Amino acid sequence: MDPLSHSCKVSSLSIFYRYFFHRCFDELVSCILPLLLRPASPISWLVLVLAVGGTSSAIGPELLSLGPVCDGRQTLVHLFEWRWEDIANECETFLAPYGYCAVQISPPQEHRIVDGRPWHQRYQPISYLLESRSGNRSEFEDMVSRCNAVGVRIIVDAVINHMAEQHTEGYGSANSHYVADNYDFPPYNGASYFTDVFMCPSPSGVVTDYQNLNDIRDCRYLGLLDLYTSEVPVQETISLYLNQLLDIGVAGFRIDSASYIWPEDLEFIYAKVNNLSIAAGFPEATRPFIFHDVIAPGTAVKPSDYYNLGGVTETQYGRKAASGVGNFSLLETMYEPSHQMIPPENAVVYTDSHLSQRSSSIPAGEILTYADRITYQMGNAFMLADSYGIVRIMSSYEFSNVNQGPPTTPDNSTLPVNIGVDGLCEGGWVCEHRWAPIANMVNLSLL
Repeated sequence: MDPLSHSCKVSSLSIFYRYFFHRCFDELVSCILPLLLRPASPISWLVLVLAVGGTSSAIGPELLSLGPVCDGRQTLVHLFEWRWEDIANECETFLAPYGYCAVQISPPQEHRIVDGRPWHQRYQPISYLLESRSGNRSEFEDMVSRCNAVGVRIIVDAVINHMAEQHTEGYGSANSHYVADNYDFPPYNGASYFTDVFMCPSPSGVVTDYQNLNDIRDCRYLGLLDLYTSEVPVQETISLYLNQLLDIGVAGFRIDSASYIWPEDLEFIYAKVNNLSIAAGFPEATRPFIFHDVIAPGTAVKPSDYYNLGGVTETQYGRKAASGVGNFSLLETMYEPSHQMIPPENAVVYTDSHLSQRSSSIPAGEILTYADRITYQMGNAFMLADSYGIVRIMSSYEFSNVNQGPPTTPDNSTLPVNIGVDGLCEGGWVCEHRWAPIANMVNLSLL
């Protein structure tokens, strides 16, 4: 799909957008919205498709696809910080019936334990043991098996750019000991596994210059110890971790912080990665679905450098959709070439993520979150009807500060996700993916 031709389709519907919402918004809220909130309502499907225009019929290059992984379904959901047991239940009781393709899970490897138990401790690996605050290896295997059994696939958030933060030491979630400044971790015991600080152009050793690729990829992102992914022993250790997950039956990976890894290093790692497991029900010789967390635009990183490796997150999509929900005329120019958006055949798009929700650099009018439910549902309905690449729905928990971890018990154990009689989540879990307008649009996409 050519972004320009896609723009024409959006433009042709803009008159309807303006009329429908500017002239009829009060009626939409007072009369139609109750119908939208009715579970599995055919009227909700019809109204939302009309509201967002349904631009999925454009002809062009083959879209990024989950192919045989999901039998044509194209919607992921990020169950952020959920326990493995709860994800297994959700696959069986909700995700499969509503047509979700796959779940992006939080990083499953052993992680650092940080005071206050913030969400970002999950992104500081200590080892590749499958022991995290979401559960142990046995619970992880059970989740993958149960989700696969109902056709919902697991996409692992793979943290392979770095280990824990410099100047820290202690015990991880599997009780493994580490000393960061001694380069002492269970899978990597020695400085040779880590990028030499003398390779980093930044005097501090930390990434500071986002216009310099060497700074971005040879320095320590946020002070996290940077793995020397150009070295064969590091590539082999990472591929062993990924293959361990594939053998269990996962369908693919989101590569966290991919911007900070040289693309050629990833290519060597992927060459050592197995096909999907036939025992888990995947067709023979099926490659994992991989997409990359890439920061752009405004940096020296080129998303196109990752196109041959898999999908790439389109960070502009959510911001432009948010602006468009507030001003429908902006949808006319959403896909103009000057925006340099990732082509739909390469893109993974979303209205919000665990990062954008907490970002201080995104203006308020350019981010949709669960806090404004009506506009959030409108933005997600547009995205689901738009069919621009692979769609990822966010499923959050409530937070009052940007570091806050998931709902927990007094002993810092993650609370189960409780579902109320109305089918919505309780106890601090938001579960946007269960909101009727969003879930019904996912279901509608199967028709």
